[in-house]
Amino acid sequence: MSVEVPEGVNLICYADDLAVSVTADSAADLMRKGDETLHNIMLWMTHNRLEIAPQKTVAIIFNRRLRAENSFRCGSIQVTPAPSVTYLGVTLDCNLEFWQTRKDSL
Repeated sequence: MSVEVPEGVNLICYADDLAVSVTADSAADLMRKGDETLHNIMLWMTHNRLEIAPQKTVAIIFNRRLRAENSFRCGSIQVTPAPSVTYLGVTLDCNLEFWQTRKDSL
């Protein structure tokens, strides 16, 4: 996937899964970089005749001090940060505690 992204943004692609990692100094910068990246991804996907599955689109913020109060925009999809997400079978939570993953594997 060849998508232009702002500084501090990384795309992690595996098969048909995509993760976007954004590093920012403020909530406003996080939202700006996230929205810009999602916009560029949507353009790339439209150009390549692909679609994002809205029901599988999630966001999470890994920072106890930095909380985004707003939602990210991914085309017509509004993505509100969740307290935890599952990516490639691993459950991650916003405090970087992996208890749920360990509990599920017992």
